[in-house]
Amino acid sequence: MITTEPKVNPSGLYELKDVAVALGVDKSTVTRAMNRTDDSRSLPYHIRKSNGHRVVTGQDIINFWRITY
Repeated sequence: MITTEPKVNPSGLYELKDVAVALGVDKSTVTRAMNRTDDSRSLPYHIRKSNGHRVVTGQDIINFWRITY
């Protein structure tokens, strides 16, 4: 995990690999965070209708980093 706040656009949408790069972790770490059932430590995501991929808003990435780090 990176030690400085991720540089992402708060209103942007990021796919799994982009979230991993922004946080400085592996994609499997991001997947585990998305699949957590504990709401306070999970990474919220949305399903993109066009391709069914999970996407995360930039603001959610920042919030997750603040809670985790």
